[in-house]
Amino acid sequence: MLLVAQSILAQSEYDRHVVFDNSLTDRSYYFSRGYAVAPSTLEIVEGKFPIEEQNYFSPPNALCLQWRSQTGGDWRMTLDVANRYGRRFEFEGNTLFLRCYSETELSLEESPLIGLQDANGAGVPDIKLLALIKKLPAGQWVHIKLPFAAFTPLFNSTDENKFNPAHLARIFFVQGLDDGKEHTLYIDDVRVGDDIPNVNQTPATPAGLNAKGYDSHIDLTWRRNSEAPFYYKIYRSWDGQNYSAIGTQKGHLTRFVDFIGAQNKKAFYKISAV
Repeated sequence: MLLVAQSILAQSEYDRHVVFDNSLTDRSYYFSRGYAVAPSTLEIVEGKFPIEEQNYFSPPNALCLQWRSQTGGDWRMTLDVANRYGRRFEFEGNTLFLRCYSETELSLEESPLIGLQDANGAGVPDIKLLALIKKLPAGQWVHIKLPFAAFTPLFNSTDENKFNPAHLARIFFVQGLDDGKEHTLYIDDVRVGDDIPNVNQTPATPAGLNAKGYDSHIDLTWRRNSEAPFYYKIYRSWDGQNYSAIGTQKGHLTRFVDFIGAQNKKAFYKISAV
């Protein structure tokens, strides 16, 4: 009974905070949709958010937002909150967090707009994605924090029309400046939580990592963390020195299968909690 209770608690922790960490499909993210009105353009795969598999913060993939905004055109990409286990959980927190990466510097003026809507259809005014950090440096993953209070006028509507962050249902990325330039932005690790300055919330490294080899895969197991992390990050090395992140596992699970596709191949592993 104790193990079951711990599993439910950890699972709920993930569901109460994580909007997106990775896609199970390799071309597009199922819980999304996009459109563009010429002459603006937006990269869309199967009508949905494209997936990037080479550049990510949380392996094995990230979302790819690629656009060109032109005068007279329009585009919008919608990231939907996935229903899990046939239900939608309530989020806890006062801030929306995103990890963003651009090969070139992205200025405040060049950044797209971002908007929110809850499950009842109540929304907030769109704001610049980079409204609080002013610019996105080139070539590095940046942690963007957008307090829900920044989406003014958040509390100036009637009660029945007021946006409820706990019921966040979709995030919109919308055309901003029509500069005619092509931009590419990678987005990963989208969460809801409380912004607590100067507090180290990194969970302890999981203990008891064990690897067992089979014909074409390796089965990894470890002991559950008492801190109930959002997820575990798994790293692999072929030489025991150079490690690369290969995947993640939800915080209530303690097993990961690595399909290496070859027999008699030696691999080394590390794991961290996030």
